Amino acid sequence: MTSLLPGEPEGHHDAQSRTDSGDSAPVIAARGGPDRIPCLVPTCSCSAAQSRFPGATGWICAKHYKGMPPEIKRRWKQLNARSRKLNRLGKKNSYRYGDRQRQWFRIDRIYARSWHALDLAIIHYFTASERPVGIEEFLKEHGLV
Repeated sequence: MTSLLPGEPEGHHDAQSRTDSGDSAPVIAARGGPDRIPCLVPTCSCSAAQSRFPGATGWICAKHYKGMPPEIKRRWKQLNARSRKLNRLGKKNSYRYGDRQRQWFRIDRIYARSWHALDLAIIHYFTASERPVGIEEFLKEHGLV
């Protein structure tokens, strides 16, 4: 995610793209070359052109976006709506004063953490094992049952 600070370029946040804020969030290595953006799902081989989503480090392919549960889609749409609202506010002169700079930095940090948490939830949803892990499974794996 690009910065939400007033006067800086507006980030591109649509229903399927994500950009990195430069915080401690891990940057996903591109599959398919340096000019490609990988799908957030680690097991997916889909990628998009960097020119399609400038500055993005990850995106959700259509297959995985359709497969997301409704609560994750709802949060995704909520964060996108907030992004549009914050970008509109950042363009207004009344929000460009220096005394608001700390507020913008704080909003930017909170917003970046929210996107990062959503990215982790998406990755966990698609990579979590559906088998329950318990003592029985452990014993079977080691041939003790």
